[in-house]
Amino acid sequence: MPANQIAERNAQDAQRDFIRDFVEAKPDIVSFVDHCLGWNEAGEFLRFFKGSFNLSIAVRNRVTHERVVIRFPIPRKVYDRWRGTKVKHEVIVITYLREHTSLPVPCLGPFIIMEFMEGENFGDVLKKPTPNEADLAILDPEIDGAKLGGIFEQLAGFMLELSRLEFARIRAISKDAVSGEWAVTEPPLTYDMNEVVSFAGFPAEHFTTMATQHTVAHDARDITWGRYVARHCFAQLIPTYGLIDDAGAHRLFCDDMRPSNMLVNPETMEITALLDFEFTNVMPAQFAYDLPWWLLLRDPASRSSRPTGEPLLSARMRDSWDSGRFWFNLASRNSVDVDQIY
Repeated sequence: MPANQIAERNAQDAQRDFIRDFVEAKPDIVSFVDHCLGWNEAGEFLRFFKGSFNLSIAVRNRVTHERVVIRFPIPRKVYDRWRGTKVKHEVIVITYLREHTSLPVPCLGPFIIMEFMEGENFGDVLKKPTPNEADLAILDPEIDGAKLGGIFEQLAGFMLELSRLEFARIRAISKDAVSGEWAVTEPPLTYDMNEVVSFAGFPAEHFTTMATQHTVAHDARDITWGRYVARHCFAQLIPTYGLIDDAGAHRLFCDDMRPSNMLVNPETMEITALLDFEFTNVMPAQFAYDLPWWLLLRDPASRSSRPTGEPLLSARMRDSWDSGRFWFNLASRNSVDVDQIY
């Protein structure tokens, strides 16, 4: 799905308007957090944070020094009708992970008012400093190798825990308000769904694509032909890569787990927080067996124990890479990248 320049410009205009209004509303937001947490007007502004899909304000209690962050989805970064779903899914996933894993995720309050987590952006720590932020990000050669190895060992442990969270079917997870039991009953919301609707002009409703999609017929014939061939190449690989016989039950999978959504102590290289679980769903198990697409140096490994007879996660990752299934899975999750991959 090619990008739609009209949709992109409209999204950029909406985002600029929202950011302006968001900054102007800072005192009201601080007062709102103060009221929700019962701080008796002790709340004060600490700083702004801007992520890929959210704007956040950190607020501090000047008496107790407690710090929290309140987050808001950015309009048109997230499709308007899905903004509430995005927030709901993230709250549910973080709650589930706090109950079932040791992953460093924040405590939650109302309206995604969450615990303030210490640390620096892991993506910024990893990349080589450049004078231009638009430069291609590469690994900083000055990073201590031993500390970097420790980082990857932590990540391997987190991925191993996530790969063991099994469910019976593909959907978003939910929790029954009466029984407290976890289930998979909600429609999924994926990173790719949001991207093609927000930035490619693709309609969210069924069966309306051809009537509403803006034309891309101005593209050169060779580009159009290349897109056609890429999609047929992808379709022909479905019998080969579309199903792993021994993959087992479906797994909880985060579409957006990457260094820029992690916080790390730059001195000890301890990962202090994993953030942004809004595009986390129960997905085909083979997605959990791929190498992370952002991995810079080597395959993650783990010395953690595993259930008897279960294949090593590292072995599954190696098979995914060697067989080419990694690229098939990546294309199936990111429709915009099909042209580049195939």
